[in-house]
Amino acid sequence: MTKYLSISDDDLCSTCIHLEYDPGSSSYCELGFPGWFNDDGYCVLCEEYEECEMGDNWSAETRRRYDMEQYADRCYDEAKIARSLWRKRSR
Repeated sequence: MTKYLSISDDDLCSTCIHLEYDPGSSSYCELGFPGWFNDDGYCVLCEEYEECEMGDNWSAETRRRYDMEQYADRCYDEAKIARSLWRKRSR
């Protein structure tokens, strides 16, 4: 039974606590993907499925990428605010 598969965000597995989710790469299932997959390769039924909140099952790499994106967004927003304030002071 395989333990690594490429999992899409609309796959049932993507919100399961047993998965170490890594979008765009191979994700790891601690149970070896016991669910039923349709002809398109999506898991649509699994007796072991336990729902989790988004992010609770992310791999360390996924969490690092997400945190970096959030940090970059905050920096961008702060830079926009600083430019706006500078423009107002310059008038």
